[in-house]
Amino acid sequence: MGVKTTLTLAEANTIFSSFKFINIKPSTDGIIDTTYTVYDAKQSYILKKFEEATPLQINRQHALLKQLHASHLSVPELLASTAPWYLYTKLPGETPSTLSYLQTQNLAKAIAKMHISTRKQRREEALFNPLKIKQELRQLKRSAFYHYKKLSYLQNTKLENHGIIHGDIFPDNLLFSGHRVSLIDFIDADDGNFSFDLGVCAMACTETLPKLQILRRCYNRTSPQKTTLTSLLEMMQTGADFYTLKRLLSQQNTHSKQVLQKKMRRLKRALS
Repeated sequence: MGVKTTLTLAEANTIFSSFKFINIKPSTDGIIDTTYTVYDAKQSYILKKFEEATPLQINRQHALLKQLHASHLSVPELLASTAPWYLYTKLPGETPSTLSYLQTQNLAKAIAKMHISTRKQRREEALFNPLKIKQELRQLKRSAFYHYKKLSYLQNTKLENHGIIHGDIFPDNLLFSGHRVSLIDFIDADDGNFSFDLGVCAMACTETLPKLQILRRCYNRTSPQKTTLTSLLEMMQTGADFYTLKRLLSQQNTHSKQVLQKKMRRLKRALS
């Protein structure tokens, strides 16, 4: 989200002439894509330009959003497009600093429903791709050998792919309106392991053992792929290390890496 390409209100109205926007506000969050909130007399919308995604990724996201919406998941709907600009529904809600127990429960149900919808679907490339990870580790080795040694095991980690996963269920990709949860930003969704998807979410969104247990148990009630606490903790660590590698390469930011690892250490201490 955030803004890399500037757009005026007049330009937005020219691009989407069937709408009558009366205000436009740039997002201040995110570092990759350009995102605005635009308003007409009745409601607000999300106006987005993908700065790095390929046309194939964008088309796949839109097909997936349509599928998930048909499965009664709260996800954005594409309303109109004039490439490179895309107009979506603006879902209600905010991202809470911490999730309540009921919000955690409903999040688990939403992830399970998503996995039921996408199970057995396949794409050519998996999100967790050992070959790509190996290439990324080579880059890290040249600039940060200490971190490379800690993360090098990832290139030998093989995960069974179960279907299409979100892969990036961090708090900034969640919106809660009361206890109702919406999932956003599916641009990186790809073939993957359902337990890994849940593990990334658990690592990013739970801060106590009781919430972790709620997430796992509620997910297991309806999910196509059950997980034990032990295997979930393993996937959480794998997810933390996977995104540590991504953040070190994209930002060279050890602080964002430390946030993920500290959360994992706290949860592991809670189990001991």
